Amino acid sequence: GRRRDAFLTRLADHRLAVPGRDAPAQWITAFGYSGPEGREAATRLLSGGPRPTAIVVANLNAALGVLAEIHQAG
Repeated sequence: GRRRDAFLTRLADHRLAVPGRDAPAQWITAFGYSGPEGREAATRLLSGGPRPTAIVVANLNAALGVLAEIHQAG
């Protein structure tokens, strides 16, 4: 809820990305900070539609999960 809204506001403030304009809205996800949750986020991001060219992750544990899923997906 509020964290996600604040994050999106900060992205827009810095003109980095606005969901629906600069990136498909489904590319903006909110998951936890663990490796398995990072994998789940990556699975959702990589399934269907255009794939993102970069993924911003909140911490190292989630990033390792994202990398593991990207590696497995090829």
